[in-house]
Amino acid sequence: MLILLKSPIFIGFSLIVALTYASVLAWLTVAPVLLQTQYGITPVKFGWLAAIIGFTNVIGCILNSRLVGVSFVFPNSFPCAVKPFTNIAGMAASLYSFIQILGGALASNLLAYGNDHTAIPLALMLISCAGLALMIYYWITKQK
Repeated sequence: MLILLKSPIFIGFSLIVALTYASVLAWLTVAPVLLQTQYGITPVKFGWLAAIIGFTNVIGCILNSRLVGVSFVFPNSFPCAVKPFTNIAGMAASLYSFIQILGGALASNLLAYGNDHTAIPLALMLISCAGLALMIYYWITKQK
């Protein structure tokens, strides 16, 4: 496992996915409370809104994979992180998934305890995660 933790490529792609997952869980943590209390959306309307967002996300991924040949961060980061470690692929996959879930859990907890029921903490979290993921990606590409 130490070889994985020392690899900038593995850690970089794992952190990109952790930050992306953190953004997803940040939205899922804050959106119900924010939209229902601040914007007056009923729970039923929020349920429909969440279903529509999920459906359009799936459609977007399908269209993107057909048109561009790739489907955003999640499916692309995994092979990039694990490919150099075919001899310990199971351990690499486990650690990669652990880092992903840990990123989401930390972001979700941070927002749950630090939320002031405005959109500002969520916006800061989303911007921070996206900015950090982009910086890590550029750092990784310089490592190759």
